[in-house]
Amino acid sequence: MEETKKPCLATFTGAGGYDYQREHAKKVFEVGKQYLVIGGLIERTYTSLRIEGIPGDWNSVLFDFDYEEAPLTSSYTSYRGLK
Repeated sequence: MEETKKPCLATFTGAGGYDYQREHAKKVFEVGKQYLVIGGLIERTYTSLRIEGIPGDWNSVLFDFDYEEAPLTSSYTSYRGLK
């Protein structure tokens, strides 16, 4: 039987990231609202999230979410063995 993974919700905090990222995100997201994470990428110094219904990739530090629940892939293999 295939394991059903719990959906990952991320709460937009409106904090963190670079000024330009925060300013752009505040035009798209509502502080305190939860969004469904549909993907993302872990790189050496940066993690991005893809949010359902919203185009683009977003700096993960703009959100509060559980890394263990998030459907993330990795550009390297040292984090949780992701490939």
